[in-house]
Amino acid sequence: MVGRLSAEASASINDYVSGPIEQRNATGSATVRYDVFKSLALSTGVDVGRYSPPVGPRVESISVPIGIQASAGRFGADLTLRYGRNSATNRGGFGQRLVVRASGGGLFASAYYDRLTETPTLDVIFRDEPGLALALDDLGLTIHSYEDLVRALRDHPALAQLGFIEGVTFELAPVRVMAGIELSLLGGQAASRQQLRFRYGMQRIERVSSSSEMHVASLSYARHVAAGTELYGTLHSRRTLRDANGWEQDTIWEIGIRQRLDGDVLRQAFQRSGSISGLAFSDEELTGKWSAAAKGIAGVVVELDDSRRTTTGRDGRFVFEGVPYGEHQLTARVSAGAHFTTASQLLVPAGSSVNFGVVLTPARMSGRIVDDLSRGVRASLTLARAGVEPTVVTTESDGTFNVILQPGEYEATIDAASLPSGYSIADRTRQITLSREKPAQLQFKAAVARAISGSVDGPRGQKVTVSIPAIGRSAMVDGDGRFAMRSLPAGRYTITAQAGARTIASQEIEVPADPGVLKIRMGNSGL
Repeated sequence: MVGRLSAEASASINDYVSGPIEQRNATGSATVRYDVFKSLALSTGVDVGRYSPPVGPRVESISVPIGIQASAGRFGADLTLRYGRNSATNRGGFGQRLVVRASGGGLFASAYYDRLTETPTLDVIFRDEPGLALALDDLGLTIHSYEDLVRALRDHPALAQLGFIEGVTFELAPVRVMAGIELSLLGGQAASRQQLRFRYGMQRIERVSSSSEMHVASLSYARHVAAGTELYGTLHSRRTLRDANGWEQDTIWEIGIRQRLDGDVLRQAFQRSGSISGLAFSDEELTGKWSAAAKGIAGVVVELDDSRRTTTGRDGRFVFEGVPYGEHQLTARVSAGAHFTTASQLLVPAGSSVNFGVVLTPARMSGRIVDDLSRGVRASLTLARAGVEPTVVTTESDGTFNVILQPGEYEATIDAASLPSGYSIADRTRQITLSREKPAQLQFKAAVARAISGSVDGPRGQKVTVSIPAIGRSAMVDGDGRFAMRSLPAGRYTITAQAGARTIASQEIEVPADPGVLKIRMGNSGL
């Protein structure tokens, strides 16, 4: 539980006095979050407020949300249930909000649904429907609470004749519903990045004596055409329904060019060119970060826009003069046996300073995690070395992994929680020595939880044995005729049931390759 539970609380009080006017505000909030797993969390909390205006009654509010958040790679979802109450507008109500999101490649998608039901106070009901208050007075009815009003509407036919019941003149439990979706598609190279975005949203509000509904949709496109310059277009449509007024619709479209006036753009307006400089440094600790103690690496080739080339000097430095303002592609290359610890190809504007981290002949390690059928297993591997931050590697879909590290002694450990359900590794921790001279190899084999569970229809009171002769496995049948075999290899086998030397049942089975329990029933009739 340590490290999984977090809590946060805050409060504020504001007292404003100006002559005869005095106003007080007080707010407070608290939240608690518990991470059940890496991909699942629970949360709850409370928000309270109190407002004392100069004139009128004090207003108090409270909101209590309970939520669950789930995420798995590029997917996620949040569900929140909440209770809210505001003494000025409602007697309390419950709401729900669901948010889902996903991304893949350059596509991003999200959607939400939010519903809130609030029981109004009597002040709100009579304010929105003054005719109801007059009708109650004419009938000699005194209303002190929301429950009194509900009984009056139910028990007095005169209110129905006035249209307050059959005509559904108003709704005693106003509902607000909101929903929406957003899709974004990003693409293009950094110099010409572009974005296509679609948004749709709807809102429906049912008040005490009226309702309204609105739908909004927009489609926009933007493309980066130069440094700080963007071409864009937008189409926006809105439809609104307000009771008897019917639907109203308006559409707006817009096309334009946006220019960002930052430092680079202003320099372009007054200067014709600049420089790009930098340093190639030795990064033996593989941090990817330059420090004042780092030594320069000579002989690194640096290219600008595939048209100009230079080589770092003894101190590891390089410079390109007379570079036109705008973004340029910078590429660094090293000889065999050396590797970059930073990106070797960048898109940078004129006037930039860039550092390239280089390690000379690091240690390499590759390996694979497989099951008993030599199929790759996806999991996470932690490589720990004394005095160095651990390195976490995730295998590819085929179970392979490759990593570059500093030479030394490492402890490699498979994260059991990262293994797929039904897979396990007994020797999850290995000691390994990495050196520059020879790449290291490491392989783990995962056991697959396959089992057979079943029953035998046979003579009672006799000792019955179930066996798979091909793999030398057997199990005793209990007094209820049941048996089980675990940790089985995949394949097609003949399984037999024997009472003493007599075979009472035999049948063909196929143990699947994936984890699971195969359920069978044996007897004279087979399956």
